[in-house]
Amino acid sequence: MVITNDYAPDFVPTSNWEIANMPNATGKDMRGGFENGARFNVEWKLMPDPQGLEGYPTQTGGGIDGAWFKRGEGAWWDDGKLFFIATSGGAANAGQIWKYDPVVEVVEMFYESPSYETVWAPDNITTRPFTGAHLLCEDGGTNPKRLVGLTEELD
Repeated sequence: MVITNDYAPDFVPTSNWEIANMPNATGKDMRGGFENGARFNVEWKLMPDPQGLEGYPTQTGGGIDGAWFKRGEGAWWDDGKLFFIATSGGAANAGQIWKYDPVVEVVEMFYESPSYETVWAPDNITTRPFTGAHLLCEDGGTNPKRLVGLTEELD
């Protein structure tokens, strides 16, 4: 996935692992700090070595211009849209839910958790048909682990 909006921040490798394994990575950094409802135009690009047979795909050209999400996990298809989780994404590192619309080629920040108390590291998502209600399964630091309901109004 390639994000074509200029207002999305550029990806810059910062951790030791990123610098060692993704030295030539470029693209847009989708890992955190977006308002719910922020929309980004999408294009698709083939990865030259998606299985990593020649090393990490990010080392063999696969990371060039890609969109970078933080710890992608669960996904759910509902009403022609793909909802997917970035379990450590967001300014609070507490999780993000993205919504991809393949008809108009747009990915939208559906929900970014503002704190660990609200939603902490969601892994899986499902949707109740015809209601817009979402159910998230967490595996963050809460004890016991929680199922969190999220309405269409993001309550």
